[in-house]
Amino acid sequence: MVKLHNRLHNRWTLGMVAGLMLLMALGFAPAQAAEPSNGEAGDEALIPYTDYAQHFSVSYPQSWSRQQTAGTGVVFTGRDQSVSVEILPLPKQSLEAYAQEDSQALLKAAPGFKKLRLFRSSEVKGAYVLSYEWDAGKSGVTEKPLRDRSDRYYWITKDSRLVVITGSAPIKKFDREQFRDIALSFRVLAKK
Repeated sequence: MVKLHNRLHNRWTLGMVAGLMLLMALGFAPAQAAEPSNGEAGDEALIPYTDYAQHFSVSYPQSWSRQQTAGTGVVFTGRDQSVSVEILPLPKQSLEAYAQEDSQALLKAAPGFKKLRLFRSSEVKGAYVLSYEWDAGKSGVTEKPLRDRSDRYYWITKDSRLVVITGSAPIKKFDREQFRDIALSFRVLAKK
């Protein structure tokens, strides 16, 4: 069962990475996106998104667009940046072991993957963070190749589900605090 879950998650991770790369390569952005005051998403106000089916809410930059995934979460994109929120079944192994295993799946799925570090977050309670770089394809804005930095947060919710939030942006635009704030905004909603 554990191996089946891991294989299914690895396939999902491959699909999510490929989908994010495609969205970024196509320059996916909202048709009438509001420009932040100084052009940097990190200074932009966050607005809430609620997924009543998956029973969670999370905030994201107001000019970014949203794409539902097949029942497992949501992806937000904006000007070569993205955040994915995945809600997954509780892993059988420890959270740290799961994150280590996931980094191995990313090594295979993400072109040019380079693990920077895996550490316990001092800011997002109970979370591990995998920081890495990867080749994200062509910029949808400049058409130039992108080298992205990503922080991938893993934690177990109070209702015993695994949450994986991944924030990615070109290395020069990567705003660790922005992605941390998005992770901190995550809330489990009571089931009715």
